[in-house]
Amino acid sequence: MNAHSFVRHLYGGRLLAAYGILAAAGCSSDGSGELPDRSHVVELDQLGVTTVSDGNAVLSQRTQRFDSPGHVAPTQRWTQRTSGLCGQSCRNGPRHMYSAAFGDTLLVSWMAIDPEDPWRQYGNVATFRDDGSGTFTWVRNASFDGMCAATYGITTNADGSIISVLCRGPDGDTSPLRGSRDLLGGRRSPESCSGTWEGTCYPIGNYSALDSALYILEFRSGSVTHEPDDVVYVNHAVGGWRYGHHEISLNEAEDTYFVHLKVTAGPTETNRHEGMTRFGVRRTPAWAYVPINDEWACGPGHVLANRLAYNSVHDRWAEACFIDSCAEPDSFANGKCNSVTFSTVDAETSTSAAASLRYQSAGQLLDFDQGDNAWNMSGGLSTVLSLGNDGFIALVAGTGLPDAAPKPDMLGTLVLPPTVAEIGQLPFTGGRYAWNWRSVPPPSTADGVTREPRVGNAAMAYFGSRSEDAAQLLVGWSPSTAFQGITDEYVVSVADRAGNFQGAPYPLRNAGWGEDNRWETMPNSGCVVFPFAWVGDAPGRNYPIERNEAVAEEFPQQLYLTSICPKP
Repeated sequence: MNAHSFVRHLYGGRLLAAYGILAAAGCSSDGSGELPDRSHVVELDQLGVTTVSDGNAVLSQRTQRFDSPGHVAPTQRWTQRTSGLCGQSCRNGPRHMYSAAFGDTLLVSWMAIDPEDPWRQYGNVATFRDDGSGTFTWVRNASFDGMCAATYGITTNADGSIISVLCRGPDGDTSPLRGSRDLLGGRRSPESCSGTWEGTCYPIGNYSALDSALYILEFRSGSVTHEPDDVVYVNHAVGGWRYGHHEISLNEAEDTYFVHLKVTAGPTETNRHEGMTRFGVRRTPAWAYVPINDEWACGPGHVLANRLAYNSVHDRWAEACFIDSCAEPDSFANGKCNSVTFSTVDAETSTSAAASLRYQSAGQLLDFDQGDNAWNMSGGLSTVLSLGNDGFIALVAGTGLPDAAPKPDMLGTLVLPPTVAEIGQLPFTGGRYAWNWRSVPPPSTADGVTREPRVGNAAMAYFGSRSEDAAQLLVGWSPSTAFQGITDEYVVSVADRAGNFQGAPYPLRNAGWGEDNRWETMPNSGCVVFPFAWVGDAPGRNYPIERNEAVAEEFPQQLYLTSICPKP
């Protein structure tokens, strides 16, 4: 699999490009605490470091701009997000970006467009190196043009000797690439998927022009290049409507992956469901599926967001999902489908090579009121993190109280015990658990326009330490997000492990993140970093869209990294 000749054979004679080191133009800023008066700020005429002198500094922001080897692809229209759905005429942003880190190395999965055909997009993984203070250098870029129509979630072990990336194959092609390890053969037969879309047809889904194959690309040389050590064919139901997430996580023993996907499924192209699947993949001593008692769905509705976390102390994964309306809302005790659900997956016999996984559902954690407009989402799931011995913590945007106006104007956190049985013992009144709600400050009125808060783009990561025992978390949000997650206001705040906010929120300058992007904590520095792209000088402007007359030059050719670091 490592030979150039084999890669050339496998991908139709088109070698995948691996780009070398690129120079970064430093569009950087340091900030602190509440944003100080502008008299404290030294503005530079050219791109460079903007410093802030403030004796009460608790946070440091640094935003860097990098010239990328491709044009950053747009979010596809008709993408369902937790901030709402709108179509071809609505405002837009860049495609999803996933990230992972080990030591001083950051990996960013991002999407580029074909300069000759902006409708066609392909996956990339960029590698950056942190100097320990939140300043990054671009090391290389691996482009998977011709192989991956998209790259999704990334996972790695502590030293980077195992790195894996989810790769969606060419659109509409569900046949395995030659030379890949085929784990799907024998899992699906015509008899198992005829007449109904229940049963053993899952989690594989229907062969259709709407679907694509999904692969695990594994790298064992300490870096992501255009030559994976293994290509493993694991699913062929990635397609359909454009929402949800595709995530992968490696366990502490480094022998098993857990994969969590938004997929389509059904026996025909007209009898399909937009749901999710979960499954385990054994990577050693031989590639194989890991048996699991339930591989399908996290509720009766469509999956709009699905997030994954791994708890190394308990050797357990947690999955949180945000689902929309369904045909039978009375299937829930509160009669509502629009909700955040939670479940766990762990090994039944972790010492055995033939171990199986056990799925347990805790059911709904939170429900939402839709209001009159089903597409104007009233909140949604953002993040779930492991807290080690203490279990997990989830972050949502929502309305805070049952039957409140259907508009997200608060942030909520909920600490969840390690086991489903313990979650069932949490206080539960009025159809909801006791979330810790935070009323966020209103949007800026700098332009003289008063706006009501609409909270979105919520995000959370360990702060000051990558460890599950980290004493602090960093939480971010926008107080004025619009449909599709478009906003020019981004705010961060420090929180403790219980989700209690500490200190005043800190507005960022000329920086932000996408609603689909996950934050990453750098192991060596404890800084939180997030990638993004935008048009113009700062986030908030509309992004170009996919259309027949589009040209590549309309799309930006810059990637931004923003790091938020603790100050002593």
